[in-house]
Amino acid sequence: MIALVGALLALLCSCTAPFEAPSERSFGGAGEPALVEIHLLPRGSDLAAVSASTVMPDLSGSVELWRGTFFCTTHGTEVSWEISGTETTHQVDTLYQGTWDLIVEGLDQEETVLARGERTGLVLQGGSNDPLGVEVQYLQNDQDTSGSLSLRLAWPVQMGISRITARIEGIAGMEATYESADFDTSLPGTPRVTISLAGLPGGAHSLVISFYTPPADPDPVLRGTFREALNIWTGQVSNRWIDPSSGELLEERLFSADEFLRAANALSDLSFVAGELKRSGSPEVGFNAGHLAYIISLAGTEPLRFIATGAEQGQQIAYSWDNGDWTPLLSGALSPPLAHTGRKDLRVAVTGPDRVSRREYTITCYRTYRLFYDPNGGTGTVSPQTVNSEEEVTVAQATGLTPPGYTGENMMFDTWNTARDGGGTDYEPGDQITLDGDTRLFAQWVVDP
Repeated sequence: MIALVGALLALLCSCTAPFEAPSERSFGGAGEPALVEIHLLPRGSDLAAVSASTVMPDLSGSVELWRGTFFCTTHGTEVSWEISGTETTHQVDTLYQGTWDLIVEGLDQEETVLARGERTGLVLQGGSNDPLGVEVQYLQNDQDTSGSLSLRLAWPVQMGISRITARIEGIAGMEATYESADFDTSLPGTPRVTISLAGLPGGAHSLVISFYTPPADPDPVLRGTFREALNIWTGQVSNRWIDPSSGELLEERLFSADEFLRAANALSDLSFVAGELKRSGSPEVGFNAGHLAYIISLAGTEPLRFIATGAEQGQQIAYSWDNGDWTPLLSGALSPPLAHTGRKDLRVAVTGPDRVSRREYTITCYRTYRLFYDPNGGTGTVSPQTVNSEEEVTVAQATGLTPPGYTGENMMFDTWNTARDGGGTDYEPGDQITLDGDTRLFAQWVVDP
């Protein structure tokens, strides 16, 4: 399991989207076999719960065998492979060009399926393909069953900590308090305590740990609060901490002095693939870490994409589009395309390394629409107007247009209409209208009495 978690962290650091299907490249020569390297990636109830701050059990002895099966949806064939439960990567070179589905199962000694992962619609090409990540879900991680937490913490003695509290966020009664009398001070300079909680439902949770110093009044002084990801597995004790540099599972979480009260929760940059970012309530343009509200307008129909860059290592970045769920985003990574019509709000939140301090940026996103004017048989032009979605635009005068001369009668401008033959909606010059897309108005001409 140690190596398994290490493979996850290495892959997360090496690319911004490790779980995408192989990129479209030209096929190799006819009949050339396809080579693909598979990485098994553990996860709790969601992938974001396995990170450099995750507490989880050591499951290295649970899976005896990984069994994988490729199903070719192009030709209806299958290719199977097996590796030891302690291995995390495997190369398969017996495939060929086509579209494949992959199922991976982790088995114990009795060949009971303990874990399962799958990828579908994989387009493999002749020759070497991109590495393939398979997220593995441990099936025993059941909300209806329970596990426990037992984790040793250590911190510098100069912090003067006299009380520690630990709680599971969102679960009433799942908390514990430890006073200085509970601390192990046998090693000079580094006090320790083991926090323990039992009867926790399986799944991913938030573990909140708070450190206090002696009070100047009846209440202790908060020195730091840390929110960490916690994975609880059926019948297992979560007693290991993922080391952020090596990916190894450690028996002890050692807090350094500079981790306490680190409230670095600002972005260093926020940029968009298209459009100009403007600061709300200010004539300034571009991103500023201290400014929280922005406006951006995009022409055309392309989706919105952005890059949020953190200001410090250890921050967590997430975004919410159109009041949807929060989605984690790696610092400096390009966001997925966000479908955009009309007005929508993008919120980008940054949580500091202490997992508590949080700052949220709001970007109001508009589509830019254009209102065109067609002389409809007349001559001359009226300049088109550009407006943001949901903003009103004033219908222009017909100044500069000359009536058509081919009718043999004197003509005069009457009104604008959304249809060339006048069968649409009429708009008078000076009317205020709101556009829901690029719009064209046609001049309507009548006989001058």
